[in-house]
Amino acid sequence: GALTSTRTKNELFASARHHRLLIVPIADSADLLANEHYRARGYWNDVSIEDGAGRRLVPAPGPWAHTTATPLRPLNRAPSIGEHDDEIEDMLRRFASTGAAVAPSSAHAARAPSPAHAPSSAHPGRALEGLKVLDFTWVIAGPMGTRVLADHGAIVVRLETASRIDVIRAAGPFLPGKGGIEDTALWHSIAAGKRSVQVDLGTGSGRQIAHDLARWADVVVESFTPGVMKSMGLDYETLRQGNPALVMVSSSLWGQTGPLSDFAGFGNLAASMTGFTDLTGWPDRAPAGPFTAYTDYVSPRFLALAVVAAIDHVRRTGQGQYIDLAQGEAAIHLLTPASLDQAVNGRTLHRQGNDDRYWAPHGVYPVGAAGTDSWIAIACTDDNQWRRLTDLVGRHDLADLTTAERLARRRELDTLIIAWTAGQDALALQDWLQSNGVCAHQVQRSAQCLADPQLAHRHHFRHVPHAIHGEVLIEGPHVTYSMTPPFPDRGGPTLGQDTMWALEQLLGYDEQRIVDLVVSDVLS
Repeated sequence: GALTSTRTKNELFASARHHRLLIVPIADSADLLANEHYRARGYWNDVSIEDGAGRRLVPAPGPWAHTTATPLRPLNRAPSIGEHDDEIEDMLRRFASTGAAVAPSSAHAARAPSPAHAPSSAHPGRALEGLKVLDFTWVIAGPMGTRVLADHGAIVVRLETASRIDVIRAAGPFLPGKGGIEDTALWHSIAAGKRSVQVDLGTGSGRQIAHDLARWADVVVESFTPGVMKSMGLDYETLRQGNPALVMVSSSLWGQTGPLSDFAGFGNLAASMTGFTDLTGWPDRAPAGPFTAYTDYVSPRFLALAVVAAIDHVRRTGQGQYIDLAQGEAAIHLLTPASLDQAVNGRTLHRQGNDDRYWAPHGVYPVGAAGTDSWIAIACTDDNQWRRLTDLVGRHDLADLTTAERLARRRELDTLIIAWTAGQDALALQDWLQSNGVCAHQVQRSAQCLADPQLAHRHHFRHVPHAIHGEVLIEGPHVTYSMTPPFPDRGGPTLGQDTMWALEQLLGYDEQRIVDLVVSDVLS
């Protein structure tokens, strides 16, 4: 604190970049729009709007992935109500007269998947059954993206080495009484359904194995610092020479180009520089920030979507492509209201605790015995919910307060609700409020999440087989499908568990070649 108080956040950031330290400024929405990195990457999508200030262009969050073959098209403004009535009615009339929709153009006519994508007999029906993925990712952001692919049936081969263990293998939490690299609960969850191949990419023979696997693969995903893959001769331009239909995704904090591309770090840094940290906490205290490395947990969804879209393009055209996905750019889409408020109105939003800009009451209130640190979240999103809450609390005199009046008196209402919730049982109060149409839920800890009946009903936590532990507990898929349900069929693999399988069955290496690799310590 004594050091940082003598410098501006931009001075500290400049020094950190020079000395390669993990120090970044906590940005607000004004900083976000002024950041030269996003401008250099062409991130902002200028949208034409018309308001009291006349017609003007305002920057909106733009392409969350940069692709070589199918660039994300710029989006126009949102339509006004009924703007396209005539167009839609004309389309429906034409459809009714012909009985069929307009046929796709020949350039994008659908074609059947190649045999490489045919469903396997092991688990028929998963949407990505047979898709072949070579996974160079590590820590959380990349591995969670490839976990989604594995859930849907993709064969995900993850390259690892004993000389540089993935930090998640050693990060914990560990299984009870354990503490080794095969015992991390988080590892089993993010690596569920994958296969581990142990190979030293620092050797020429190790890199040759990677090249051979890239020729086998439909998709390559990596999350190293920009430039690392090229330094090993494993960049997209090199790999596509042996596999022209290859889709390759690079996931990094800031992307492969731009002034910040060489600044490596973790998702908590990206959360700070994209505005999440500044918006989280109490207005009279220092920023708290969202829990853990926030962008690591949102960007994987964008990564999985980009892969699926690119594979669809391959199946229709035979054309592979390279995808540059910046975690920060993907995450900014989840702050669209704040960035647009800044761009349109010049208004910078800041943290406001549990308050909401539009709803009141909206907060977290104490329950249970004094000192138990137990809480319930309550939100009234409309007048009807507020009237129901006043019935329950016994304050009918406040039932007709408008939203504006409730927002103006929010502290008074919070005090009233605190007096009512204190001492009540959290679960019983939650069920009572919900049954009366009021949005509410107890604030749950991990043990309560494990016992949550809704999560149990949706099989969110699952026991799956594991080579050492018999079975491990993991998180299930976050989306369900009626026809092609995703599911993980094993926990995270042990280090190198599938090395021989990959060399023999995927690559067809003979015994002597494998012996030579073992003797030369390449498979380590």
